[in-house]
Order: sequence, then C-alpha cells, then structure tokens
Amino acid sequence: MQGQLQQLTANFDVSNPPPWAAGAIRAANSLMASRGLGASSMAGQAVLQAALESAMPIAQMDASTFATFEMQN
Repeated sequence: MQGQLQQLTANFDVSNPPPWAAGAIRAANSLMASRGLGASSMAGQAVLQAALESAMPIAQMDASTFATFEMQN
C-alpha cells in the first residue's frame, strides 16, 4: 500500500489538487477559515491531513487489486 500512496501523493499541489482530494481540501479550508485560522500553520496541517485521509482508501483498494492479481499469477 505504501507504493500506491506514494504514487497518489507524488507531485501533489494544494493549489491545484487532484479530483480525489479536492472536496476534502475545500472542506478543511472552509472549516479553518470559519474559525479564523485560514492562514495558519494549523490550517496547512488540516489540509494535508484531509488529503492523506482521502488518499488512504484509494491506496488500499489499489493495493488489494494488485495483491489479487499477484495471487492469480
């Protein structure tokens, strides 16, 4: 799963996020802005955490698919 997660997050750009992370990043930014923390380091960490949490299920599914293919070969 580590390889899949690394591929998903390679060249990650918060200003132009991939579709799988865009919603979570918007939600984190909105929440931090509503608390007056939009430009804080805490907001940056919340955005990063939201993106990683969005990537985990995708990486798990990719790893599971890859493992299934390996077992069949």
